[in-house]
Amino acid sequence: MSETTAVKRPPEPDFSAITTEELITYRAAENGWRASGAARAILGEPDRGAAIEWQNVALPGRDLPVRVYRPVSMGDSVAPAHTDLPLVVHVHGGGFVGTAVQCDWTNSRLAARLPALVVSVEHRLVAPDSSLANAADDGWDVPPR
Repeated sequence: MSETTAVKRPPEPDFSAITTEELITYRAAENGWRASGAARAILGEPDRGAAIEWQNVALPGRDLPVRVYRPVSMGDSVAPAHTDLPLVVHVHGGGFVGTAVQCDWTNSRLAARLPALVVSVEHRLVAPDSSLANAADDGWDVPPR
C-alpha cells in the first residue's frame, strides 16, 4: 500500500467541546497527515538543495523542537561550512494544528536559494494552560542573540 493511500486526514473535531487531551491527539494526527506523501502533493516537495533536520532547543522551563534547513554543497557555489549564513526564523501559523513540516517547501527554498540557515519553530500548543502569547514568545526566544 502506498503512503498516499495509507495516511488519511483525521476528521475535524468539535472544537467547541474538545478537551486538551483530545486536541493534542488531533494535532498529532493532523500533523502526521501534513507530513505524509498525500499532503506533499498539495504542500509541495522540499527543495533538494536543502538539508532538513529536527533539533531541540533548551529554553528556561521548556524544550522546543525546531526544524532546521541548511543549504547543501552544490559544487563550488556554496561553502560546505555554512558558518556565515544569514538566519531566517520562521514561526508557522496554526495555534491548534500545523507544524513546521507543512512549511518544508517554502523554508527549504529559502535555505537553498538565498542561501540561509532557516529555523522553523514548533511552538507550544495553545491550550488552557498555554496562552496564545506563548507561540510568539517561543519564536522570539529560540534564535541566539
